Amino acid sequence: MKSLKYIFIFLFLITLSACGGNTDERAGSIESDDSELSNSEPPETSNNPPGTDPPLADPPVADPPVVDPPETDPPVVDPPVTDPEDHVQVLGEPPYAQSTILSRIDWNWDTHLSRGKGQNPAFGSDIWPMTWAADGNLYTTWGDGGGFGGNNTDGRVSLGLARIEGTPPNWKGVNVWGGKNPESTQTTVAGKGYIAAVDGALYIWGKKQGSWDSTRILKSTDNGLSWEVGGFILESPLHHFTPVQFGKDYQDSPDAYVYGYLGEGNDLFLARVLKTEIGLRTGYEVFSGLSPQSVPTWSENTDDRVSVFTDLNGRNWGYQSVYHPILKRYILTVTHGGDGEGSGLGIFDAPNLWGPWTVVEYTDEWKDAYNKFSFSFPQKWMSTDRLGFWMTHSGWPEYDGYFHIQGTFKLQNGVSVTFPNPTPESTEPIALYGVFEKSVSNTNSYVNPFDFNEIELQTRFIAPSGKETSFFGFYDGDGQGGQDGSIWKMRFMPDEIGSWNYSYTWSDGRPGGNGTFSVNTQGLPGPFKADVVNGKSWAREGKGNLVPLFIGTHYDMRDGDAPIEGYLDYVAYTLGANGVSHIFRNLVWLDCEEEASCSPSSDVFSIQYWTRFDQYLKKLSQRDLSLNVMIYTDDAKKPKFAGQSDTEKLLLKTVIARVAASTNIIFDSGIDIREYRSEAWSNWFAGEMMRLDPWDHFIGSRHGGGSGETSCSDCSYDARGEVHPNYVTLKSIMDENNRPVFSTERWREDFRRGGFNSENIRKIMWYNAMVGGSGFMIGGKKGSIDFNNYATDLDAPEQFKIFSDFWHLTVKNWSNFVVCNEDVSAAYCFAERGKSTVLYLENGGTTTLNLSAFSGSFPSQWLNPRTGETFDGETLSGGSTVTIQAPDAKDWVFYMP
Repeated sequence: MKSLKYIFIFLFLITLSACGGNTDERAGSIESDDSELSNSEPPETSNNPPGTDPPLADPPVADPPVVDPPETDPPVVDPPVTDPEDHVQVLGEPPYAQSTILSRIDWNWDTHLSRGKGQNPAFGSDIWPMTWAADGNLYTTWGDGGGFGGNNTDGRVSLGLARIEGTPPNWKGVNVWGGKNPESTQTTVAGKGYIAAVDGALYIWGKKQGSWDSTRILKSTDNGLSWEVGGFILESPLHHFTPVQFGKDYQDSPDAYVYGYLGEGNDLFLARVLKTEIGLRTGYEVFSGLSPQSVPTWSENTDDRVSVFTDLNGRNWGYQSVYHPILKRYILTVTHGGDGEGSGLGIFDAPNLWGPWTVVEYTDEWKDAYNKFSFSFPQKWMSTDRLGFWMTHSGWPEYDGYFHIQGTFKLQNGVSVTFPNPTPESTEPIALYGVFEKSVSNTNSYVNPFDFNEIELQTRFIAPSGKETSFFGFYDGDGQGGQDGSIWKMRFMPDEIGSWNYSYTWSDGRPGGNGTFSVNTQGLPGPFKADVVNGKSWAREGKGNLVPLFIGTHYDMRDGDAPIEGYLDYVAYTLGANGVSHIFRNLVWLDCEEEASCSPSSDVFSIQYWTRFDQYLKKLSQRDLSLNVMIYTDDAKKPKFAGQSDTEKLLLKTVIARVAASTNIIFDSGIDIREYRSEAWSNWFAGEMMRLDPWDHFIGSRHGGGSGETSCSDCSYDARGEVHPNYVTLKSIMDENNRPVFSTERWREDFRRGGFNSENIRKIMWYNAMVGGSGFMIGGKKGSIDFNNYATDLDAPEQFKIFSDFWHLTVKNWSNFVVCNEDVSAAYCFAERGKSTVLYLENGGTTTLNLSAFSGSFPSQWLNPRTGETFDGETLSGGSTVTIQAPDAKDWVFYMP
């Protein structure tokens, strides 16, 4: 083989040659073993005229960097810079000279993910090469493990695919193909594999399991749910093909090729293949050197390959490379220090795929002495306004998992780069299920700018998938809480990650506008919904199952008062509650903003009230607290206008316009609704809210007690008003329902009526969970928890946190649980038979438990619901009935995970 190991001509401007062959008859095909072919896709077609070659060019050669006055850096001594051509490696030293562009990397070690079982999100799964796909997500393969949420045995596959949504620290890993709880199951088709997203498809170069001596090509056109599996067509040295990453869907690629490196011994070689011929062995070429005119040459004969990178200190597997669009350099990571067992890391940069390489960072122990490999710089996670990034890696055995860390490239003094200008009309990235908000001005004069029939801000949003959603904005005075002004606002909750487009128009024909925003963080859970398995338990995307434990504030919303911050912290962190309640009453109207019992004389809203409500809602979101929004209350403060009137329709549409873009909302018609609205009205209310709300927030209309006995059949959850609940009552309510249940009558400790104290409220809490997870609301001595004396209003606040932590942090998922009281003699039973059991012994004592549906041995645990004390119980054997003895005659929780 010829070699260019040590001689490079440092090129800033070269003329690139074009080469290639007729591809129109072979475009998009995959060579396969017929016996192993599955999920085949129709062939792609070339965009070139028949009989012509695609316009080809080799990768770009970077322009020389612009030299500006020296930037101010911390007083760090950088490695000396020498001419790359003058460098000769000495064993034990870096293989190349220091980069003339980059001086070092500053690592934020506090962001490095933890290692170890129970701490790492994908403990037991390694490799994790990254690619940026057309849908805006990263996709990555792993080997020998269960992927995200799995481990070495749970969900283990030899090759799996995962999707990574968002950007650290707000990110989420989802197993797509293989692993624990994947979106699509699989059978083993290869061992470890490397991945690239190219022109709307995902490709994996998967090595033969065990022998590792050949590679097959896998192709997916549905983001990894199904695969066209080719034969093992690439043998040595092409079986080492590891693709270079060129941005989203390979859009930064300079030509029609996919490029990749081949690792052999201490060397890396360069290869390429037409995008349309990835699945064909005959499409692959190797870099064979530079012509006398310094133009790269390519050959179909792999014996003609020449080395483009050498490290005498050894080269471990797991090398990765990416094109950096700001630096206009290729970044290469290569580990060294042993045969797949080293902890050394080299990070290199070059203006061309074939070099000349220079050193950015070179260390024999990156962070520690444990083995690490497969260091990737996903281009999606590179900052576009500075040189920050997130890097991923894996390792073995101590780093057997998924890891990422934040860092920043530092320029050499005197070097500067040009950052792209921001896209006009774009915004800062929005969290998935976050709130996109935009203010627009309309200086026309209107009789009532709140009236949608007179003037409406009409909006249209287009998701990355192409889904379109029409919505509407609202008048907001001066936009700062003032009643008068020319500001309208639009709010929207994006439910897809990627780039969104929006446009707006005015109902009176005034000119509108348009713009874009991106959703690339995974910051918030989705709206409340019914569990997809049992239909009765409460759930939220990103949280799983939950028991709504809400605190009844109802009438208080004092965002400007000192107690609000401490009060909400107390609710969230001391009580462990996941929500509060609020009733609008008549205060939403301008002429009633100081008197809840008044009757509005006009359809004009109080901007001051709504602005305070917006601030309150933001403070709830910051603490991961939700809000049960009741529209009306009873007695003197009930609504003074008729049901289904224009005034009521205006109110409901305004509520949706202002509030529905928040993910943490549950709607309820109000207290004792039958005092002022009919049974038919409740179903109309549910239908009207659902018609207006594009996100299908949960909607209820309370019944029971003063709200009448007939439920709202069209509501998405059953809102109950039982004043004196017990286990039998709560179970019968769940039994008669096919939807979630929420008891919105506050159970108020030491209130003047109801007879509730800390002990019976604690038991009622556990009843709610043990019947299937119905929600409930807690109050204090004055009805609501006292804003000014919240820390002393409840006698045993710790019991709420104990309850919440048990269900939401210990059990977490009860989709497949059923009430199983027939399996016990003196307890309440809630279990997934054969797997897990929770017993509530309200008076302690002894109970039997039928474990005939279980096989094997099961550890158990006792929880004291009064103090939070836990201790191990006996290990129980399945297949028979066992006897369980509580520690004393008080209430206890028995858990068999």
